[in-house]
Amino acid sequence: QRTIASADRIKRIHYSYQRRTDDYRFDVKDYSEHNAALQLGRIAIGHSWLSITKFYPGNRLTYCTRCWRISHLRNTCNAESKCRICLENLNSDIPHTCRNEPKCAQCDGKHHSLDSQCQVLKEYKDQLTEDVEVAIQKGLLQRFSPQEKSPLFEHREQDFPPLTASDNHSNKKWNTALPRTTIESNNLRASYTDKTIESINDNLATLIDSNKRLENKLHQAVLADTINIMKDFMQYVIPASLTASRAERSSLVHVVNEYYNRLHIASSRLINGYQFNQLNHQVQLMSTSLITNTVQTDQQSVSIYKSTENANPRDEATHQLEIWNFSPKDRKLVLSLLYEWYSDRTLNAVVEQWENAGIAPSKNQKEYIKILCYNVEGWGTRALEA
Repeated sequence: QRTIASADRIKRIHYSYQRRTDDYRFDVKDYSEHNAALQLGRIAIGHSWLSITKFYPGNRLTYCTRCWRISHLRNTCNAESKCRICLENLNSDIPHTCRNEPKCAQCDGKHHSLDSQCQVLKEYKDQLTEDVEVAIQKGLLQRFSPQEKSPLFEHREQDFPPLTASDNHSNKKWNTALPRTTIESNNLRASYTDKTIESINDNLATLIDSNKRLENKLHQAVLADTINIMKDFMQYVIPASLTASRAERSSLVHVVNEYYNRLHIASSRLINGYQFNQLNHQVQLMSTSLITNTVQTDQQSVSIYKSTENANPRDEATHQLEIWNFSPKDRKLVLSLLYEWYSDRTLNAVVEQWENAGIAPSKNQKEYIKILCYNVEGWGTRALEA
């Protein structure tokens, strides 16, 4: 946290000679902070407690840019124009080529005319400082001091009274008022909205595709790890258990346990990854439908999750349908289908019943969708097709 909040324009002061410390100059815009800093006399920077003083700018020299001598200006000089470095006369008709050999216009030394190391300039600066101090003491000059902030402007109604209404009998140039929006502007606005929604959909589709690729790569990596574990088990454990004696087989128990733990962890990762991918896919489909505000009833994909041994499939389905905001009628339809789905009916029986029912439309049928439910005999897996 800054002690002087209004400090600005912090610059380092450059000297022409080497110094053990560095001096910095900065401006303080707040009058109260300026006085408080000067009264304290010190400022904390990092872990150092440094002194702070008021900055007095140096007295400016009066020098001529024609002959490069001090104590007068160019408009009062009658000498010819000279080069700033070598002090040779300059002629407008002949181009000047400088020799780059500095020469002082004050003492004819081998340095620039305004070099701070010049003895004549040092004496001139000392004399100028004394003259300025004497003038300040006599009241002829005054140093600049920061003033207090002017009060903020306050708007008062009595300061700006309303003007009297005057009628100059001017004719209106436009007698008809145009509407704020036209058909063209509405069309442009609608097209811009459509383009924006299309761009959002494209970005979302790209993000979904990238996420799918990452999930597939992760699934492949976990599957490859599982296959390597099984390969090592079949290569090292099974041959050793078949060829070793009974005493040697007992030493393989801990090795088999290690492989079992590795396989258990890998299988858990596969199952969790599959369930996470299915859930993520369902969330992406729901978010896409919310953005586009379109409901596609002819191409809906329903993801079926495996239920655990202790969970009830009908309860899980009911809870999930409530989350998806299905109507009570649709819930009854899906639950009746699930009841047949988890029954002992086989695929052949369902297909035969479906063929016997035919495809003739029913008078009482209000929803144009046909659902086929079946159990795959011998595998224990189930599917739902629409």
